[in-house]
Amino acid sequence: MKNIFKTTCVTIGVLTCSYMSPAWADAKEDANFIASKLASDDVIAVQLEAIRGILTPTLQVQLEQSGIRLSPSSLRIFTDLFVEEFSVVFINEYRKITEQTYIEHLSASELADFRAFLESDSGKVYAEKQADILTSLTKAGELVGMKAGLEAAPRIQKRLDSNEDLGFSKSELEALRGLN
Repeated sequence: MKNIFKTTCVTIGVLTCSYMSPAWADAKEDANFIASKLASDDVIAVQLEAIRGILTPTLQVQLEQSGIRLSPSSLRIFTDLFVEEFSVVFINEYRKITEQTYIEHLSASELADFRAFLESDSGKVYAEKQADILTSLTKAGELVGMKAGLEAAPRIQKRLDSNEDLGFSKSELEALRGLN
């Protein structure tokens, strides 16, 4: 069971943390504040919901590879259980990564300015609206992704049907050509 979770978690993302020296105390404090606002529980909940469509079939494959077959309703229950328990670690680790990323990409002065913005009235609204903005962008991304996939399919088929060397074996190419 542990391998199922390990494999599934790796597909979601690899989380790493590194040590910050005390010399960065103010920048670290600012980055922590920024991460707490932009990686809030609501924002992370939206992100986890967005990956549910990928997570459920990934869990299903991992379970089936272990000889476990669940009904659709049981798979939903198991996915909910997984997300609930996964979130316990993910939320804290994701905030650490968010903090570290801001420290790596922004100077101490830029972090202080960004924090000052987030503490302003407009910044507070911006931070509060992140979950709504992310939800809207996720929905838009799904629609754009579907459109891109539908439009890519005929171009992919055309390339498969051409004499272009794509690196597939003859049998793989024949199988792929039959996808229509």
